[in-house]
Formats: sequence, C-alpha cells, structure tokens
Amino acid sequence: MKPFFMLVLLSAFSVASQAEEYVKKSINLSPDLKALLVEEMKEVKKGMESLVTSVATGDWRAIAETGQHIKHSYIIKKRLTSEQKQELKKTLPAGFKSLDRKFHYYAGMLSHVAKERDIELVHYYVSKMNEACTSCHAQFASDRFTGFSQKNRHEEHMH
Repeated sequence: MKPFFMLVLLSAFSVASQAEEYVKKSINLSPDLKALLVEEMKEVKKGMESLVTSVATGDWRAIAETGQHIKHSYIIKKRLTSEQKQELKKTLPAGFKSLDRKFHYYAGMLSHVAKERDIELVHYYVSKMNEACTSCHAQFASDRFTGFSQKNRHEEHMH
C-alpha cells in the first residue's frame, strides 16, 4: 500500500472522531436531527476505517459493499422525516451540500471500480472521499478542527 494513501486515511479517522463532537455543539439542528447526523458520521467513520484493511488485502467485495453503503448513506436518508429533510435543506450551506454530494458520488465510484478490481482507481476514489471530508471541515468547521485554520506547514517553509 502506498505510504501517502495510509497517511490520508489515518488523518481521516482523526477528523471523523472530532466531527461527532462538532455536530453535538456547533451545528444548529434539532436534537433528533443532530443525533441522526452523529450516528451517520459514526457509520461513515467505521466504513472509512474498514477500507484500510479491505484495500490492503484486496477484498474487492468489501470495498464495493462499503462504497455502496456510504453512497446510499447508512442511516440518515433512511430515517429522515419530511420535516427533517426541510430542516437540512434550509440549514446546511450550499457548499456543504455540494461537498456531501461529491462524497457520496465518490463512494459510488469506489464501489464501481472495486467491482472492476482497479486498485489505482480504488486509491483515487478513497483519496477523493477523504478530500471531500477535509474540504468540508476546513470550510465549515475550522473552528472545531483547528488544524485546518492554521497555515500549511509546507507553505511556511517555501522560499
């Protein structure tokens, strides 16, 4: 497995665990909707964690299944009431929704390329999924994920 890929996935786990606490404190949603969102984040975190082992061992079936589960959401789409759907539509910023759509699209593509047994594209789509997560956290939750609010260390060392 490529070292960069492992680094990307490991950073995703740290971000995902902090995401739960951020939802509980900072997003202005009803308690029931917050609870669903936290449950969803926990499931996505488990899925992303399972991808590390599945990709490293070439478990194509598990990669494809995880991609499908993430694409179609684990919990939130299945249990949202129409009122909660309207609340999300009104409350979440357009950029957040756009990144969420990309994330779920990439998960679907991950599933597809896993069925084709294309390891390079599997790496690509897992990386794109992680990129969507970190972009969202950097744009909409940098107060919670303070690492995104600091200057890039690479930029500081450039001359």
